[in-house]
Amino acid sequence: MIDLVPWDATPNFEFGLTGSVGLGLARNDGRAPHDWDLVISSGLNDRSNILAALQARCIDDPRVRVSEYGKGWLIRQWVEESLLCPFFRDLTPTVTELQNINPAMTSLEGVVVEAGNSAIVPIRLRVRDAKGQEVDAVVLGLRSRGDVRVGDLVRVDGHWCELSVNGSEPIGAIVSTADAPRLLLAEPWTGFYA
Repeated sequence: MIDLVPWDATPNFEFGLTGSVGLGLARNDGRAPHDWDLVISSGLNDRSNILAALQARCIDDPRVRVSEYGKGWLIRQWVEESLLCPFFRDLTPTVTELQNINPAMTSLEGVVVEAGNSAIVPIRLRVRDAKGQEVDAVVLGLRSRGDVRVGDLVRVDGHWCELSVNGSEPIGAIVSTADAPRLLLAEPWTGFYA
């Protein structure tokens, strides 16, 4: 198996299974399951560390990479003969409200400065644009979860709106409703986007 906890802190997270293995429907012929749908419940810091370990493994070892749905994945990967499919759940859930969505399409380009919530849908990122302003981006596409790291150059195509998290004062943000948007302007490896 792989080491998902490579740091020295005392982690606060829970692991669970879902999918066919979690429901007891996995094949019963002595072979490993085709995939392990792993649910990781954690706070932001532990999630960021686990996410970074998964992403680094994919970048460093081409043998574990998975390409599906016209793109590579930074968190779905091969472990021995089974596919690891991690899903993240926040131990301190947030309520994200989008208001006053502008119907006109627009774009945001910049460097990611906060990506710990990139593994949870809706994906939430903080992006610093060319003017130095930090803007929150919300991506609703499930197939982009875990793709983005701090320091990545991204482009988010979507609609300007107001974002409120847990009842906070609304702030300006951009929301993308695309199912599998091409967020990364520089691929983590050649052919990441097929």
